[in-house]
Formats: sequence, structure tokens, C-alpha cells
Amino acid sequence: MAADMGPEDGASRNELDALLKVSTALTSSLELGDVLQTAIDGAVDVLALQTGAIYLIEKDELLLGATTPSLPPDFPAEYRRALLDDHPHIQRCLQSDEAVFIRDFQLEDLTPAERGVCEARGLKTVFYVPLTNDRGPIGVFIVGTTAGTRDFAPRDENLCRTLSHQVSLAITNARLYESVRAANTQLEEAQSRLLKNNETLARVNEELKKAKEVRDKFLALMSHELRTPLTVINSYVTFILDRGFGNPSTELRDILSVLKEQGKNQLGLIEDLMNLARLESGQFRLHREPCQPGELVGSVIKAFRPVRETKDMEVILDLAPDLPTVYWDQQKMIQVFQNLVGNALKFTPAGGRVTVSVRSKVDFIEFRVSDNGIGIPRKNVDQIFDRFFQVDSSPTRQHGGSGLGLSFVREIILAHNGKVFVESEEGEGSTFLVLVPPGEMQPA
Repeated sequence: MAADMGPEDGASRNELDALLKVSTALTSSLELGDVLQTAIDGAVDVLALQTGAIYLIEKDELLLGATTPSLPPDFPAEYRRALLDDHPHIQRCLQSDEAVFIRDFQLEDLTPAERGVCEARGLKTVFYVPLTNDRGPIGVFIVGTTAGTRDFAPRDENLCRTLSHQVSLAITNARLYESVRAANTQLEEAQSRLLKNNETLARVNEELKKAKEVRDKFLALMSHELRTPLTVINSYVTFILDRGFGNPSTELRDILSVLKEQGKNQLGLIEDLMNLARLESGQFRLHREPCQPGELVGSVIKAFRPVRETKDMEVILDLAPDLPTVYWDQQKMIQVFQNLVGNALKFTPAGGRVTVSVRSKVDFIEFRVSDNGIGIPRKNVDQIFDRFFQVDSSPTRQHGGSGLGLSFVREIILAHNGKVFVESEEGEGSTFLVLVPPGEMQPA
């Protein structure tokens, strides 16, 4: 036979049932708006009150989150969003983390803002219940009576504390869910942008591939259709000048000399572009073989003899006596010194001097190519090895060229695990320093 249950036990059972109902309702949704509305409806029901509202804290302000019953259309806007400083009773309940009870707001010393909220909602008795989590206050719910006043019983304090914990936990979970959802949204947007970027990149790569094919065809055209006839023309012009074929007049010889020089320049430009194509297509390979650094540089200087004599320039070759055999790509290293010595001769006025020195150091061979020519402006020194860069890029520039020579020098030296530097002052000449390890012979 079941024991009789007294009135207090029945009330406790009803309160527990009501709290369980609120707790269950709070876990049924993670949407913040739904959680706030469920929370205030449940608080009013459990405490047997008539009206209530939940305010969330955002910095120093109170933001209205949910009310029961619904607000009238004429509810003042200043009570939907208010300064926390204007509500000292809320501040007190947040600081103490305890419910603050006002039996009759008409008899209480309230601020204009507090009194205005009570009047707008028709409150008589008011409960201020704090909402906090492990990081501090997150809000407050304000509940009360409208039909008359009532006392604050011990059971009310316990119910407020339990409700505060449940509601605070539900709000924290809802906010966490909102953060995760916002992060997921951002991630989806980022993935969408990445997908679009990848599609754009794929299109660009396809266009670059087509452009490369066009460029390769163009370079092949230059190689076979332009370089070959230019070589033939230069050969015949040289033959006429050297043999005096047809006994050309002095004026005609001058014209032929200009043609020969311009043809040589054009062949140089075509060769530069072909070298660039090889470099970018991955056909740039080293073929190491034994060679003597002094002989290599000496052959380059010897090839420039006509230029030296024409400009009446002095070229000094300073070789150390103990130069070892090295293992380099001889043809590519010849190209390096053709560029360096050729530039020194080109940018040094007639009657000037170029000095090429070769020394053997502990781990590398050191080359210095120095001149007393026009030099490089300080602002351009760091750009001198960039592709297509020319100090004077104006249409009326005095010195021609593609602006690729020094970039090839750098790439070839880097491929040999070496380094190249330049020191220069405008009007004082330039010195190019090349450091290249001796290298090793590659196995067959």
C-alpha cells in the first residue's frame, strides 16, 4: 500500500515535473531563438508567474532575446536594447550570481529605465535571475507577476537557481552550435571559392599550355626560318668584305659592315630566345667534362679580338699559376664569359680597360670581370640579373640586346652550384664576381 503524500510532497513533485519538462524542452533544439523562448516560457511556468523576458549581455548592453507573452506593437524600442549601467538591480544579481527579488516595484528605489520596463510590462513583483557560465555572466531573465504581488519563498530561490543553471547551459550550447554552424558556413564558402579558383587555375593553365605551344612553334620558326637565312646572309657579307669580291667601294664596304653587325645582333637575339625556351622547357642539362679555367676564359677573350681592336681597348687576363682541372659544362661556361666579357666591352668607352682574373680558392674557382665603363645605377643593381631587364629600356637606347644574357649567366652558374655577384657604381665601372666549385666528373 502506497504511503500518503502530503501537500508539500505534491508541490515538490509538480515542480520536479515542471523542471524536467523545461529541461527536456531546452534540449529539443539548438537554435538560439528557440532555446530562449522555451527558457522564458518554462521559467514563468515553473515559478507560477505571469510574464517574463530574457536579456542577453553584449559588451555593456542588454539585448532582448525572448518574452512571454509576446510584446505589444507599441513596446518602446529603448527597452529592447539598453545600457547595463541603467539597470543596477541586474548588475547586482550578476555580480552576486544570486536572484534579486522586488516584492512591489512601486515601493522600490528604481532607475527610470528599470521603472519604465516594469510599467511597460505591467509588472508588480519582479525576479531578476542571473544567467552565467564558466566565462562569466551571459544574460538575465526578468520574470514577475502582473495580477498582484507575492512573496519570495525559499522554494522560489531553489527553483531560480536550478532554472538559471539549465537555461545558462542551454544558451551556451546554442551559441556553440551557432559558432560551429557559422564556421561550417565559412568553410563551405571557402571550399566553394577554392573550387572556383581551381577551375580558374585550370583554365589559366590550359591557356598557358596553348600559349607555350604557340611560343614553341614561334621559336622553332625563328630557329629554322629566320636563323638559317640570317646565317647565310652574314656568311656572304663576310665573304665579300674579306675577299673584296666585286671590288666594293669604300661606301659599299661601310654599308656591308653595318649589315654584318646588325645580322650578328639579330642572330644573338634569336639565340637568347632559344636559350630561354630550353631553360623553361627543362632541356637545360649540364654535360660535365674536364676543362682548364684559364684556357676557357682565354679562348673567350681571343674571340673578342676584333671588338678590342676596333675600340682600341686593353683587355688584361690575370691567371693564377695553380689552376686545377675542373669538371664543368664547357660550352655553357663559355657562354657565361662571352656574356660577361662582351658586356664589359660593350659598356666601356673606346680606350677603356677590362680585366679578367682567375684564382683557385679552397672550395671554388673565383673569376672577376672588371671594367672602367659606364657602371650601373645603384637603384638597378639588384635587378641586373632579371630576365629582359635593361638599365636603358628607352626606344633610343644606345646599346642593344635582349636583356636575357645576365639571367642566363645566373642560371648556368646556379646549375654548377655556384654564385654570381656584381659590384658597380654609375660612372665608375663594374665588377662581376663568379664563384664556381670544381665539380666532379659524371659517371657514364
